[in-house]
Amino acid sequence: MCMKGGFRLHKFTSNSKEVVESISVESRAKEIKELDLNRDLLPPERVLGVEWNIENDVFKFCITLKDKPLTRRGILSTVSSIYDPLGFPTPFLL
Repeated sequence: MCMKGGFRLHKFTSNSKEVVESISVESRAKEIKELDLNRDLLPPERVLGVEWNIENDVFKFCITLKDKPLTRRGILSTVSSIYDPLGFPTPFLL
């Protein structure tokens, strides 16, 4: 339907190698185009600022803590520096 409307979807990836093989090479994500799907592991992908480990199908958060004072302002600054558009780590952060 998207193609009929003039919208060409591209940069596809999946955690299933069978699905990736069914997608044309020009429509695949850049990192997956050159892979040998029978031997190579699927590389991690960044989705909405969150790292997606495609092979294990899990999200990964990389947090770099900077030295902030242990005050309300310092703690709120550290917590709000974590980009979390989907709200996954929020229960752990609070």
